[in-house]
Amino acid sequence: MGFRDVPLNDAQLEVLRWIDDGCPEGVYRDWSHRSSARALSNRGLVTINGHGSKWRAVLTEAGTYYLAHGTYPVAGDAEPVGDRPGDPDDDPGGREDSPESSEPKPPRRIRQVKAAPRQPRQAHEAKAHKPNATEQLMLDLEHAESHEIRIPYDKTGHYKRLASFAKSSGKIPEGMRITVESSWSRRDVAVRLEPLPVWQLKTLAPVPVPAQLRNPCDVTTLFKNSDSFQVKGDPAHRALLLIEALVVEARRRDAVVEAKLGEPLFPDQYRYDGPKHDEIRFAFDRDEYRLWFEQKTLRKHHEPTRSEINWAWRGRLFPDEDEIPDPHLSLVLRGEGGKFWADRWDDTDDHHLEDDLAQILEEMRLRHDAMDEQRRNEEAERKRRQKEYEREQERLKAQAEEHERRLAAATEQAKREHHDRFIVEAMYRQSQQWRDSSLLRRYAKAVESAAESSPDAQKERMLAWAKQITSQADRDDPLPSKAMRPDVPEPSEAELKPLIDRLMDEDQ
Repeated sequence: MGFRDVPLNDAQLEVLRWIDDGCPEGVYRDWSHRSSARALSNRGLVTINGHGSKWRAVLTEAGTYYLAHGTYPVAGDAEPVGDRPGDPDDDPGGREDSPESSEPKPPRRIRQVKAAPRQPRQAHEAKAHKPNATEQLMLDLEHAESHEIRIPYDKTGHYKRLASFAKSSGKIPEGMRITVESSWSRRDVAVRLEPLPVWQLKTLAPVPVPAQLRNPCDVTTLFKNSDSFQVKGDPAHRALLLIEALVVEARRRDAVVEAKLGEPLFPDQYRYDGPKHDEIRFAFDRDEYRLWFEQKTLRKHHEPTRSEINWAWRGRLFPDEDEIPDPHLSLVLRGEGGKFWADRWDDTDDHHLEDDLAQILEEMRLRHDAMDEQRRNEEAERKRRQKEYEREQERLKAQAEEHERRLAAATEQAKREHHDRFIVEAMYRQSQQWRDSSLLRRYAKAVESAAESSPDAQKERMLAWAKQITSQADRDDPLPSKAMRPDVPEPSEAELKPLIDRLMDEDQ
């Protein structure tokens, strides 16, 4: 399917009608319609000019055709020229007033040439156009849900370049930006078309730079008298002017500023002979930022003096190149809070650090605000966790109290059951002893009866045995002195534990 074979969606068709109405104001509150207009322009339906408040969009003939027919114009659609009104060959009577009208007329030839369509060449070219990678990215973002697409992680660099090309070529709608955010955990990248953040739309007032140092502040004076200041040559005076402007404006904004001379370039290094430089420390409440200059060294062909030439004849060599300080300077910023505008600003032939001072101070303020917000979020998270911990402790305490209550109730119930069981067992034990005693007495009587008919020697032994059986029956018989309710002893933990466990399980 070709690029112009895809019909417009509802949002694009609505924007096309809006452009046909002359782009009336008050219809759209954001810049999303401009993204749709850019897609219409890629399809050859509209033309776009200008940016910001001067942004304009006008329908092409192809756009008018689409509104009228609901489809793109096809190359070659036309009517024969002979069928068009106003053609002299179609109005023979139109020659009757001419002087030659009385002369014999040559036979009229009917021309078979077809009239050119409205925009045959443009329509053909637009249909044959294939969007490049940057245009395809804008189309994908326009049609994607929430204007977001996800790509493989290894395509991060490629899509960052496409986003940069889209910005430099003006394909991103005014007030919008493309962000490319990678996620290592998900192994993919989110590419979004979203409104510019508020801080990028803010107009920064320039920071005035003094023309000369009449009464420099303490920080500038320390840099001026420092032997370790890394800016050399003529640019050193300009660097002092920039320092003065930054310090004065930062202090006006309630920042604490101080000079740090001979500081290690890498604060965490353990080597005493590491690189050192002079830097400025800006403190906004609890947040501190380090700012320092960097200057490159250029190499220039050495022009020997006459004295050096004379000494060269005596064997003393002179250098081939001279090292001179670069007139272009750079400012480097380090500190917590992320990166908004930049963390480095460089001089170029057509750009100077004097124009970046407001942005440098704004970068520190944005980072400080970000750290404040992070601390507030961390504090809110700490309080949330503390409340959650306290609620959990209260829940565990209530659970423990409930467990103790249930355990105490189960213990009391187990003691009652143990007591009742002991009484019942005593009943059965006494009744069993009573039955056994009765049986022994009956047996003793039976032995005595048998002894009556036995020989005298055996009779004595049998009667003695019957007497012994009766004595045992008397000892075992609970009646009358032992037939009473026994005292229940205090149960041990081992006796109660099975009962308590069963009652706790039943109470779940």
